[in-house]
Amino acid sequence: MAKVNPKRIGFLVTFAIITGVILFFSQSIVETVEGGEIHVKQAAVTGTLTTRADEGLYLQMFGKITKYFRTHETYLSNDALDGGSGDETKATTVRFGDGGTAEVGSVTQWRMPLTDPDIIKIHRNYRSFSSLAAQVRQWVIEVEKQTASTFKADETYSTRRGEFSQLITDQIANGLYQTTTEDVKVVTNEKDDDGNVVMATVTKVVIKTDDTGFPVIIKPGIFQEYNLELVNHTLKDIDYDETIDSLIAQKKKAEQEKAVAITNAEKAIQDALTAEAQGEADIAKARAIEEVKKITDVTQQEAKKAVAILNAQQQLEVAQLDRQAAAEAAAAKLITERAEADANLLKVRAGLTPQQKAEWDYKIADVVSKNMASVDLPEMMIFGGGEGSPMNPWDAVGLESFMNISKQIQNQE
Repeated sequence: MAKVNPKRIGFLVTFAIITGVILFFSQSIVETVEGGEIHVKQAAVTGTLTTRADEGLYLQMFGKITKYFRTHETYLSNDALDGGSGDETKATTVRFGDGGTAEVGSVTQWRMPLTDPDIIKIHRNYRSFSSLAAQVRQWVIEVEKQTASTFKADETYSTRRGEFSQLITDQIANGLYQTTTEDVKVVTNEKDDDGNVVMATVTKVVIKTDDTGFPVIIKPGIFQEYNLELVNHTLKDIDYDETIDSLIAQKKKAEQEKAVAITNAEKAIQDALTAEAQGEADIAKARAIEEVKKITDVTQQEAKKAVAILNAQQQLEVAQLDRQAAAEAAAAKLITERAEADANLLKVRAGLTPQQKAEWDYKIADVVSKNMASVDLPEMMIFGGGEGSPMNPWDAVGLESFMNISKQIQNQE
């Protein structure tokens, strides 16, 4: 059996003890900053406070480390889906200015400051992130309660809900505002007999402002004191008590009935206006048709008149042309007659005119014709056939007739 060396045993025991001590205190030698964390280190011997905001490994050297989260959400809601359950996450019970109550559900997201003095100040006053978060929760509750007291319940249901939510957000970040009351004129949904909107005087809680127009702050709050950053405040819901719900339901019904009545009245007015407009349109249409007819008649009459005028003008022009033609013909005839007169004058100077000659020839023919009818010829004439006969009996008869005719003509002249 081998002999055990005491020195070797002592070395192994010492190594094991040192290793155990190192392993035991290893978590106090180094520390790691995870993403989204801020560490506050208090030195083991001196107690000096330092901060670590950058992610990564650093020497702890047996100092005390307190962890804070950069961003956190404060849930105040009865719905577990909003971020938790238990008394710390219950909705805020508020009382409005008109005495009604409700439970206000909200989610507030906020962020730690990143400067060493602000972080150390928070650590010295609260010493843990849970204590800081609890104080932020109390501040949000106080602001929501205080803001609700300046509103009427029905205002937060409809007309001023957005203003209610915004005022909570502003006061969480800036501090509680000083308020006062004043009488203001507000517009109602009613109208007087003349159709003018009826104004009502109501007492309203308003925020006091300083000379520069900014709200007067009576309590700064934790966000202003420690430079916390408000990322967002969301008003989830407002659960009113039964009395307020009943009043809201009645008001909603009345508003609906009023809206229906207004709609019906407006429809009746519109129908009347439509009927009147339709009547006027029909009258205008009838008038237009009558005017078109009149215009058509006038146009036709004017067209007939124009045609008549055109015909008269044409007839006038024809008459003028006829007159001109007659004048031209008369002038031509006059010229012709003058020419004939001149010719006759010349002929008179030279002897009988053609007219005289014609008249003379006519008279001769007329006398000859009459005398020929009255000539008595012998019932029996014996003509000789000898060559020595001195005259043909026809010649004697003709000669005698001619002489008688000449004598008659001379007697007529």
